[in-house]
Amino acid sequence: QGDELAMATGAADLYNLWFELPAAQRGSDTYRGEWGTLMHLIISRGLYDQTGVQYQDNSFGVGRWIGENADSAGAPLRWSSGGAHGSGYSDHLPIYAHFRTLPSAVPGQWMTLTDPSSGEMPSQPLKVDYATVDLNLATDLAALPKHTEILDGSWTGRLFKVSGTVVTDGELKIRVHGKVFDLYAPQRDVRDLLLAQSISGKTINFYGELGTYRGNWQFVIKDATWMR
Repeated sequence: QGDELAMATGAADLYNLWFELPAAQRGSDTYRGEWGTLMHLIISRGLYDQTGVQYQDNSFGVGRWIGENADSAGAPLRWSSGGAHGSGYSDHLPIYAHFRTLPSAVPGQWMTLTDPSSGEMPSQPLKVDYATVDLNLATDLAALPKHTEILDGSWTGRLFKVSGTVVTDGELKIRVHGKVFDLYAPQRDVRDLLLAQSISGKTINFYGELGTYRGNWQFVIKDATWMR
């Protein structure tokens, strides 16, 4: 349950720390473009009673580092076996909370809460919003030195600005820097747009995240705003 004040009154024995965050920030994993909270930290009343081990109020969070364990929109950067040594982390971001021990007990006292949660639930599923990604932060593939090896695993999950030549009519494959990459778009409208431009020899321009699927390297175009 998510009413933090209920812990002090004894109306509840357990509290889910996800409620420490605003509803729009609750998410550590994704599925079909929506945030999920499969992992939980649930604490008991004894961590509020000013005795022994205590929860540190409002310390719950999600370990999210863009470009390290998270992609350009903050979604988990999954492990990939591509490249010499593989790259990425997990399909879940870590969650954490801080705790402390008190030097002496304060019987009958309860921790003072700052902005306690009421148990508000989101009104609808929270979407991963790739439309708000700052595309100015993308790496311009054309600007990299020709000898740069982007398939060694260290570039996996990176957002690129790409200009490539379609290899075959009707197939989502392009040639860039002498290498062939698959193209993939989770959204049907973006896939349709790509297929309409899939004419052998045609140059197409887009922003895409580098990744692998079934052993093939690909650029993933996650929003219509990434087409240019």
